[in-house]
Amino acid sequence: MINKIALLERARELRANKTLADVEAALGKRDVAARKEQKKARYRVEIWNKRSPINGVPAEKILASRTDIPENGEVYLIYIDGNLTYFQPHPPGEGGLRPMTRKEALQIASAHVDKMAEAEAEAEIINEVLEELLA
Repeated sequence: MINKIALLERARELRANKTLADVEAALGKRDVAARKEQKKARYRVEIWNKRSPINGVPAEKILASRTDIPENGEVYLIYIDGNLTYFQPHPPGEGGLRPMTRKEALQIASAHVDKMAEAEAEAEIINEVLEELLA
């Protein structure tokens, strides 16, 4: 969620003589949810089958080189613009190497993509609003 007051403070730091109403009006011209959906198109989530190569590296080599891939759990991959960015063999933010079910891995990956797309959309909108307020 975009913090309107922080955005106003940033605009004023940049010497814009604007009010909170000006910030709200500029934000009102933009659809954050639609922009987030647009950004989500850049992302792709996969569940790795532990047999297919990743970026040309054979699965056997990946499995042999990593100690954090549970035998009985799923690994999710997140691609951004077609580039593998996240290889996640266990729930992030949890201690240990607990395996994930397929359903859990997809839910976690989807939530991760949502957060990244939202952050990307909000950053873009904040920059647009600042440019408008400074014009």
